[in-house]
This record gives sequence, structure tokens and C-alpha cells, in this order.
Amino acid sequence: MAKDAPVPGRVTPNPFGELIEVLTQYSEANKSFTFEVSGPAPIFSHTANHTKVTAQGTKQSLVTFDLQLTPKGLFKLFTPLLKKRFQTSKLGPAGMIMDLKALVENGQAA
Repeated sequence: MAKDAPVPGRVTPNPFGELIEVLTQYSEANKSFTFEVSGPAPIFSHTANHTKVTAQGTKQSLVTFDLQLTPKGLFKLFTPLLKKRFQTSKLGPAGMIMDLKALVENGQAA
């Protein structure tokens, strides 16, 4: 667990069950955090996400996600397909960006 984080992590629902996200790196000064995910997605041996917010002026920010998925077994053959799917799926970074945008602009996630 990241010692400077205000919370140790969170549990989030998804179509496969609950995912456990544990913060492994947190920096208020750098506006970044990393979390590792465990839960009911047995096709991955490791999943992690590094998020960073960079100011782009007084009223804009750039949010970047570095999603790391390590498929296991035969699922390694589907890595290119999985990457493409996560780039456009509401379950991947595209969905996180849509939810974040709605939260910032409207006060609630999409």
C-alpha cells in the first residue's frame, strides 16, 4: 500500500464481480497514483494502472492512464484484441475518461 495515500484502495463492481484496487504509489505533489487490481478476472496474471494529471493552463488538465494488463495462458494470444477492446470499452480507459469528464463537468459520473 502507498503510505502517503489518503485511502488504501477501493472495491469496485464490474460485470465479472468486485475488483479490488490497492494503491501502490500516490503523490499529491506529482498529481499521480498507481493501483494494482485483483479480483475475478482470472485471465490476467497482473493488472495495474498509473494515472497522472498534468495542468494545461488555468482551466484545463491532461489526464493520462497507463493500463498494464498481463494475460496468462492461452489468453496471451489475444493480447492485441484485448488492447483494442480496452481502448474503446466503457470497462477500460475510454470509460474511465468518460466518467471522469462527466464528474468534472456535471458533478456526477456518467
